[in-house]
Amino acid sequence: MFKQGCPSGYDYQEEIELAAELGITIHTVGCSGIEDYNHGTDVLKEISKTTGGKYERLEYRRVVAANYYESEMVAPEYADASMDTTYDEKSGTILISNMDNITGWAMKSAAMEAGVSYTDTGNSSGSSHYNDAGTVQPYENKDIPTF
Repeated sequence: MFKQGCPSGYDYQEEIELAAELGITIHTVGCSGIEDYNHGTDVLKEISKTTGGKYERLEYRRVVAANYYESEMVAPEYADASMDTTYDEKSGTILISNMDNITGWAMKSAAMEAGVSYTDTGNSSGSSHYNDAGTVQPYENKDIPTF
């Protein structure tokens, strides 16, 4: 993405081809400003596509704080929107990003590659490792790998 090329002399296209040959998956995340910098978005998309990864764009949006805290099962003692630096008192909203979604699928993908299985047991988390309160039950789930 450097206009004059990589300062270390690497050609990103050669490097991603090598990564793909070695079975290395690269996920990329774009953000505002990069699209105007030497085809930055195109480069990130090419990197993820060539290596079998996924490209995502980091985005921000405003949501009603109370609804967000409820959907994320934030404990009431921590659900004080006024403590959030992005809190807008007039609208009752906070600014959130999709980074949790981006990192969530990447972590789940890596865990599955390592042999962790995810099953839908009907609870809100979609994982057999959580009860309805959203807490991990490590001693009741024999299929959780131990490292």
